[in-house]
This record gives sequence, C-alpha cells and structure tokens, in this order.
Amino acid sequence: MGRFALGPARNLQDRAEVNGRRRWLFALALSGCGGTPSTDPMIINDPVLPGGLRVSWSFELQDGTASSCVELEVARALVSVGGLPGTGDGGSFLEVECGESQVVQFDGLPTGPRPVILAALAADGDTVAEYSTTISISSEMTTEVEHIFTLSGTGPAVGDLAIGWTIDRREPASRCAEVGGRTTRLATTVGSIEDFDVSLPCEEGAASFEDLRRGTYFVRLTLQDADGLAIAFAEIEAAVTPGGQGIELTDFVVDPPQPARLVATWTIGGQAPASACGNFGADEVEVRVQNFDPDRLRFIDGTLTGTAACDASGIDLGAVSTVGLRRLAYRLVDTSLGDRLTLSSTVSQSFLVEEAQTSTISTDIPAPL
Repeated sequence: MGRFALGPARNLQDRAEVNGRRRWLFALALSGCGGTPSTDPMIINDPVLPGGLRVSWSFELQDGTASSCVELEVARALVSVGGLPGTGDGGSFLEVECGESQVVQFDGLPTGPRPVILAALAADGDTVAEYSTTISISSEMTTEVEHIFTLSGTGPAVGDLAIGWTIDRREPASRCAEVGGRTTRLATTVGSIEDFDVSLPCEEGAASFEDLRRGTYFVRLTLQDADGLAIAFAEIEAAVTPGGQGIELTDFVVDPPQPARLVATWTIGGQAPASACGNFGADEVEVRVQNFDPDRLRFIDGTLTGTAACDASGIDLGAVSTVGLRRLAYRLVDTSLGDRLTLSSTVSQSFLVEEAQTSTISTDIPAPL
C-alpha cells in the first residue's frame, strides 16, 4: 500500500491538449526538495488533531465482470488531494503504477473539506477514466474513498455520438433550401471533455462522431447560409458512454410558429344559452385553458382565461403561441348577489392546437342541480 505523509506542499494542476486529447500534467514542489524551508510562522487558531484519507480503486468491464489494469491497458493511477484555501496547504498527489497496490493513504491532513480526483491513465498519459468527489477530513479519523472504474474493453474508454437536426420541425431535405441554409456547423463549447468543430451540408440532417472520449459534450449548432453567415442556432448537451451510441436531436427555429386562435362555445344542459342561462340563473361562463404537462402526465392551468356573458354563447380566447395538446375548463357563475357563485361543476374538453389554425371548441355544460 502506498503511503504519503503531508508536509508543506504546493500542488499545481494544468490541463494540456496532446494529439486532440486532454492530458493532466501535475507538478508538485515540496519544501526541502531543492528549496528553502519556509520560515513563515504558522498560526493555529484551533488545535484540532489532523486526520487521514485512504483511497482505493478497482476495475470492471461493462457487464460487471472484474478486470484489471493490465487487461484494460491502464498504465497508472493518479490520486490528487486538493488543499485548503487560505492555509498555505497546496494539496498533494500520488501516482501508482499498474501492478502495484491499488490503495494509497494520506496522513496528517488538517480537518476540513477537500476535493479528491482519482484518474486512470494510459501509457501515453491520456486519461482513460476519471472520478472526482469532495470529502471532509475529521480529526483523528481516516476517511475512506472507494471507486470502481467501469470500462469497455482495452485502452481509453470511448463511445460514439450522433447529432441530428430539423428546421422548424421539418426535415432538412426540404427546409434547408427554403430558408437559405447551406451548411450546419457543430462545435463543442466550454466544459466539453474533448473538442471537435465540423461543418456538414445542411441537407444531411445528422452528424456522426466515433471514438469520442467518454464524458459530457456541450455542442453549439449553427445553421449557415452560402456566405457562412448564421441563420439560426441550437445547443445540446450530450453524454458519451464507453461503447455506447448516443443520439441527440435538436431543431433550428427560423420562422417561429404562427399562433393559433381559440374560440370556446357552449350549451347548457343541451339547451341554447339564450334560454338556458335565464332558466338556471347563470350570468357568466368562465373558461380556462389548461396545458398538458408530459412530465406529470396531467393538465395544469395556464395563464390564458376568459369570461363572457352566459347568453353570449361563445368567447374568443385569443392567440396560443405553441401547438400541442390543450384542454378547456368551463363553469357557470352567478353574480346577482354580488359574489361569484359557481353553479356547475367544471367540465373539460380536450383538443389539439394546430399552427396558424382557429380552433372552435364546443362543450355542453351540465345543467345546475
């Protein structure tokens, strides 16, 4: 088991890109190793005894079968422990070669939260897989961190990603020419595990990427005209898993959907409003537009509502900016006594909003008892 006692240390992490991949370079300067020991006084506000940290790791295949660093071509593991800001403690790290112990321990750590990074590295220094967490060091106790690297086959863990696009919810084969789209550019943005920047004919409608390093990719898509000027943008976040085939779809909005209009009409107990409203003492009809929530699989009240005189027999609710499944909720109201008295139970009518269309929804409201 590797062992490391913390002394005055300073940890520098820098990320560099080599052959299109990211590599971690760590440099550690320990006082007493070619340098002059610090003479700065140490101020101790709380004489709490230090604690320890033990980090262990193992390897398995995607099917859960135990594996080894040799089989997966992992050359070494790197364990980095961050320091405590404002204390002069810059942190520390250890590298452990494949075939040595898969456990390391850090002793003499001051109490408090610390970031821990555990990375599996290939022979050329590329990161095969990485795990990070934040732990809290407690006085006179050893904190345990255990992790299983799950990899697919040998070498760096990679996967594939396909990204497709439409324009105004229509297929690119026909819509690209209509909006003047010539190319689609796909480029990663800040935060992606690896970079790419490609341009394809707009009509292709999809781009495929193979052997991408596992991790998260933030991709900005730009629909461009013949001069390379941007027509529209779209952004996606995609996760690449070892051996996986991720598929992401997005839509360029060039022409916003034309709003639809809603008109609500009603009868009461099967009777025309002109006679039924007086018979049942109803003065008004309230109508609410409810939107379908796919996450909760139910309708919820929207912001669009309307009130009309009961005998008006209908109300124009105005424009609805998005298409999709909606529902109208009706109820009869009596205002003759100054208060709004509901005379009927709420009755609902579902319908589908279509772009640039006027939908007239007719409902029979149950007669008040």
